[in-house]
Amino acid sequence: MAGRIVLWSAEPADPSLLEAAEFAAQAAGASFEQADDASAAIERVKAVATPLEPCLLVMVPLVPAQLQPALRPLSSAAPDARCLFVMASEQHAALRRALTFLAPPGGHWHIERSGDPELGQRMADALGAIVQKGRLRTTLDRMKVRLSAVAPIDPLE
Repeated sequence: MAGRIVLWSAEPADPSLLEAAEFAAQAAGASFEQADDASAAIERVKAVATPLEPCLLVMVPLVPAQLQPALRPLSSAAPDARCLFVMASEQHAALRRALTFLAPPGGHWHIERSGDPELGQRMADALGAIVQKGRLRTTLDRMKVRLSAVAPIDPLE
């Protein structure tokens, strides 16, 4: 499975988070890169996210308000991307409330707790879900083309 994981953290990324992202990239056969700020991460995802190049955007804000200016343009510009937000346990509920209004529509996002030992596997699973969705879309498009092709009428019958 190919793909890309783009990580943005509001403060210097925790080494365990970097390890989790590197593990996920290796497990999924994807590339991994780190962005300097949220806008740069969003622009990178918009540039590369396609059905053929699945992209997982991992964002680690200090407070939910940091996401507002960055997330607005993501859903229309990169509908094939998926977001994974990592937040400390005590701010988890506040982030969930904020994402009700800020997150890209369509449910293409998840919230994980920082420090979770399974975070790397969850990142790999999220990237795998994007790949699976792309394959399903390709299969459905092929079926649609086949079903829409009208068989020629045989004049002898």
